[in-house]
Amino acid sequence: MASNGQQSLADFSQWFVTNGGFIHKAVEFAYLSTKGVHLRVVSNTISPGTIVLSCPHTLTLSALNPARISPKFYDWPENQRSSDSGLNTSGPLFARRFLMDARPQCVAAFFLCYQVILREESHWRSYINCLPSPPALSEQERERLGLAEGLGELDTPVDWKSAEEQTWLRGTAVYHGAIELEELWQAEWNEWSSVMNTWIGRIHKDKQFNWYVSKLYL
Repeated sequence: MASNGQQSLADFSQWFVTNGGFIHKAVEFAYLSTKGVHLRVVSNTISPGTIVLSCPHTLTLSALNPARISPKFYDWPENQRSSDSGLNTSGPLFARRFLMDARPQCVAAFFLCYQVILREESHWRSYINCLPSPPALSEQERERLGLAEGLGELDTPVDWKSAEEQTWLRGTAVYHGAIELEELWQAEWNEWSSVMNTWIGRIHKDKQFNWYVSKLYL
């Protein structure tokens, strides 16, 4: 792994522990191109039942973050939607209509994109720097979009666009699944991008969501 990748992983480990995460001394965060970021055992002294890793809710990133809901409120019943039950005193971060009507996966994806847009201001920047990079982006393009170099390269069937890759995919369930997934992402972007860009424009005059970055995380 390149030195910048090692630094990203070291920064992530320090951020994780500093912010309340726990990692047993017998394991460590590591990176392999075939496994991504993972835990690696560095000592065989771990006893059965030992906790090797714990993550506080304050470090989790999901649809609950922009709703500012306590982690215990994973369900948002209809009779609670008009109240502040489970919300902190500052209220939801995103537009309430978006939080109510969009898929939780879409809400979480836009929240992650928002953290990417914030760059160094984001609480999760050390985590974001360890995500895989989008394929075929120059350093200048990454900088313009606010994307870190990342660890490894994003490589899913949705990204397999070459003629050779498409030949291998045709005739499989993966081929049609990738098309349907990308169509879902595009539909959600078409439905919510205007709402979200109106929202972010009120807070950050120089920032906007864009389809390319959003597509990486939807």
